[in-house]
Amino acid sequence: MISLVIGTPDSGKSAIAEDLAMQMQGPRYYIATMQVCDEESRARKIRHVKNREGKGFITLELPFDIGRATSRIQDQDPTLLLECVANLVGNELLAID
Repeated sequence: MISLVIGTPDSGKSAIAEDLAMQMQGPRYYIATMQVCDEESRARKIRHVKNREGKGFITLELPFDIGRATSRIQDQDPTLLLECVANLVGNELLAID
């Protein structure tokens, strides 16, 4: 199953996506694409980490080249939650590292 959760900033997209992922069996990976570059992004990251505590996600912080995730995921049939496509596209286009 592939699901796309879209909405405005701070609309609860992450919570909805996490709830969908929690319905899936097997290992759950959270691919985080946001780069921390200021206090606002730092606070958002802390909130996201806190919100997914205890949900069994394995977090991979990959702001670029998410294809690298394949070498870090050894499980069969994992659930992948990509957070957030907009961040990933911006990171790739602007090459912020």
